[in-house]
Amino acid sequence: MNSSLHDETGKKVKNVEENRELPIDVLDIISQTLDFDDFFWLAGVWKNWRTFHKIHRRNFLASQEPLILQVSYDVIRSLSIISIPDQKINYRLNIDECFWNYAYVTSSNGYFISVGRNNSILLLNPFTKIKKVINTCPSEVKPYMNLNRA
Repeated sequence: MNSSLHDETGKKVKNVEENRELPIDVLDIISQTLDFDDFFWLAGVWKNWRTFHKIHRRNFLASQEPLILQVSYDVIRSLSIISIPDQKINYRLNIDECFWNYAYVTSSNGYFISVGRNNSILLLNPFTKIKKVINTCPSEVKPYMNLNRA
């Protein structure tokens, strides 16, 4: 396999074999098994993956199915991740009471980021079930006042 690679600007990228790394077809197979977070984390630590990622990230992002986040305020409060193409719930996470003291701000790298009344920050990844609370010093700013509730 001696195909040349070109990045988005048309510049030639070193051939995979020149780097003595995995061939492009193997990287393509690996990329199909990764979730969104893993795809970007791997690009941060592996030089050959960064090159592959630069070239193929548009295709990867286009292949990811659109999801909806549904918040249930019923007896069992939960977050559900719903696949639009499959029209089914892919993941459901029951939320404990402490989560409801936070206002949703944004999401990044698979984490929902919320701010609490005491200016603490809640990071929640529903896929890995990781929940982190970062306590910050109190301030006069009250960012939770005008934010949407999760």
